[in-house]
Amino acid sequence: MSTEILDHWKVVTECDQLDTEFTNCGSQLVVLYFGQPNCIGCEQIRGLMISLPAKYPKVKFLQIPSNSPVKRDHYCCNDMMVFPATRFYKNWKYPDQRDHLQIAIGACGSVIEDLIKQYQ
Repeated sequence: MSTEILDHWKVVTECDQLDTEFTNCGSQLVVLYFGQPNCIGCEQIRGLMISLPAKYPKVKFLQIPSNSPVKRDHYCCNDMMVFPATRFYKNWKYPDQRDHLQIAIGACGSVIEDLIKQYQ
């Protein structure tokens, strides 16, 4: 049995916590990851995802667990239906900016890393 929690990523379990993270990010890139237990694609990119915070220390890495109320209740997360999925945000102006810069769906590790390089 696999685990969906990634080492070195901050786990967000409350909507208010996610709002605070966004509010405090300033111009910092925020990478928001969605995975699930026993997800083949999630397991395929797990090693890469775990390595990203050390490679890109100026980026904020946040993870929303599949059973978290944030995934169901927060407008940035409640439409996630395919896993793994990664969303990228920058220059958050809550509540005016509700759109993400990009989204990567599936086990596309090179795309995820390229987007981090592009937006960091």
